[in-house]
Amino acid sequence: MAVARRGAFIYVLTARHVIAGARELRIVLAADGESATFDAELLATWPEQDLALLRIAADPKRLPVLRLAGANGKPATTGDTVLSVGFGDGKTPTGDMDRLVGKRLLRRPDGRAAFVWEVEKASIAGRSGGPLVDSAGKVIGVCLGTQDGKGYYCHLDEILAALKGRGYAWAWQESEAK
Repeated sequence: MAVARRGAFIYVLTARHVIAGARELRIVLAADGESATFDAELLATWPEQDLALLRIAADPKRLPVLRLAGANGKPATTGDTVLSVGFGDGKTPTGDMDRLVGKRLLRRPDGRAAFVWEVEKASIAGRSGGPLVDSAGKVIGVCLGTQDGKGYYCHLDEILAALKGRGYAWAWQESEAK
């Protein structure tokens, strides 16, 4: 999902496992019923959070950007209705309404841990890397996968800390200003 723009570039946040092992990075972004494919440059990965930040050269006016919810907004809470967006069928983006169960510390078998949003429904296959959007239309998570019938999304706190830690704080700070 495109989360920021700067100059002639669009910045895309996705799940790291979606691009793991790729020799070439090509991503599809959709807007207004049309889609376009772009070559992407990998800027950063965060294994603990299962996140990756990519950059594409594209006309920033042509592609929509989903803004990250900022630290200054009303935080999402347990029971809130959210929208999970992704390419479930691999061709066109779809959305699915869901409800937040809560913030959880997810521990992986390899010892890594990160905070995630847990939602009531299992995420749809092919949705990994897609956004979890709050009622204000802001991104609060990135789809990581499903387990035991529940969906899991990298939590906004983890996203903001990751971006800030690698010098990309401007990506969410610009989101707050708009």
